[in-house]
Amino acid sequence: MMTPPLDLFRAWAKDHGVTTRLVPKESKGMGTGLFVSLDQDHPASDNQHSGELFFIPQSLLLSKSRVLLLDCPYLHSAFELIGLDNLTERLALVLLLLHDRLALEHRECLSKLASTKDAPQGSATFTSSFFAPYVAMLPDVCTPVTLDPDLVKGYLAGTLLLDSVCAKRSKLESEFELLSGNLGVFERWPIQPSLENFIWADATFWSRVLSFGTQWIQTPEDQKPGFELVDDLHMVPYLDFANHAGQPNIRWQMDEDGLRVWAKESLLERVAAEDEQDHTKDHKDSKDYEDSKDHEDSKDHEDSKDHEGPKEHKNPKDHEPEVYLSYGNKSNTELLFLYGFTLRNNPTQVLTLAMPMDEDDPYYMPKAHTLMRMNIPPRIT
Repeated sequence: MMTPPLDLFRAWAKDHGVTTRLVPKESKGMGTGLFVSLDQDHPASDNQHSGELFFIPQSLLLSKSRVLLLDCPYLHSAFELIGLDNLTERLALVLLLLHDRLALEHRECLSKLASTKDAPQGSATFTSSFFAPYVAMLPDVCTPVTLDPDLVKGYLAGTLLLDSVCAKRSKLESEFELLSGNLGVFERWPIQPSLENFIWADATFWSRVLSFGTQWIQTPEDQKPGFELVDDLHMVPYLDFANHAGQPNIRWQMDEDGLRVWAKESLLERVAAEDEQDHTKDHKDSKDYEDSKDHEDSKDHEDSKDHEGPKEHKNPKDHEPEVYLSYGNKSNTELLFLYGFTLRNNPTQVLTLAMPMDEDDPYYMPKAHTLMRMNIPPRIT
């Protein structure tokens, strides 16, 4: 039986230095989320007493600099054609996601054909990267940009969001045409990506990326030898399961070893209360078991089978608190555009008005040039 991708990913993360008290599982109505494990035997960091919930070493933080160190010949051939000076942080990560998604699909296809007469002979090896276990469990992203354009036009007709979606998709189509056509970036790859593959990689990047920009501001006293912070945009395996909330209950910080996550006071109090409740329940169950054991010693062995261990109580996982990050103060329009969801009671309320820009206006061009010089979009938000 094949091991599910999520289990393989968790094993990979643990083997490469991730310590965590957080577990990914289904979050009601929000896909997969991260929850604080109340299992007393669950592995956690030595700093758990200080509220530390998660640690991931720098080697597992996915950035442009980390991608450039990977042993992926086809990926590096793409970078050479693009030119390192033109390779942005975003594009490096998007191409890695694209590369590994195709390599994993290629491997799965070869595996299915291996025992048949249709198995290809002498096909090129398309090897995935070190981060393949992470890419393998990434889900398909559903945002207005990834959906069928005709379907989106029907849903968003008459809204300003439709203009943004069409502009974004048009930009991605032009970029893909430049990469695949003019530059021939994918010509050496055993499998040629499609536009939809490229759009998936871009949407996945934007829905999971963290900006480390605020972490780079250091005073001379904070700087340590060998700790040089370069890249801003990072994908953080495991932590990117965390869902959004206007009031996050965790905080994260970088140091020379990697990224650490701590519980905020509200979450610490809840976890402590749940831990205490479970400890009290376990103690009571243990005492009940000892009392029942003394009582049952006088009975036949068959009658004592119902007391072979402590009495089962309600699964503590039912009470495991979910942890939340803040994706920023974003309106529902932004959340839908980037992540594919909205909040019922979103505290960030935004009204966007289109400025009157009639092309028949004799002053249309001066107005347009003025807005461009002042870097103001033709909408007021």
